[in-house]
Amino acid sequence: MKKILACCCLLGGLAAASLLESPATAQGKKSAAGSIIVRQNKAGKYIFQVKNSEDKYVCGSLPAGYATEKEALDALDDLKKIVAEVKPTIEKGTSKDENKPKKKAG
Repeated sequence: MKKILACCCLLGGLAAASLLESPATAQGKKSAAGSIIVRQNKAGKYIFQVKNSEDKYVCGSLPAGYATEKEALDALDDLKKIVAEVKPTIEKGTSKDENKPKKKAG
């Protein structure tokens, strides 16, 4: 399940990362596809968020963030390359609940 979510996040990131080159996005305007926001968090680290056209969160960097704005933008470039080249892997039977011992009836 985690891998499926990660793949969905990466796919959304690719679509959104391509918006970085758009003049509308560079000016802080939304595109028809969505938006990418790079900002400094309370800890002073740079984070990014990818949102769809309905302004719903698709994916983003970890809360730890990046030391510089350039590092956050480089991470978005990496995300774009990964999503463009890698097919999602769907794993079955890896849910944490499925790995727990079953309770005895009675």
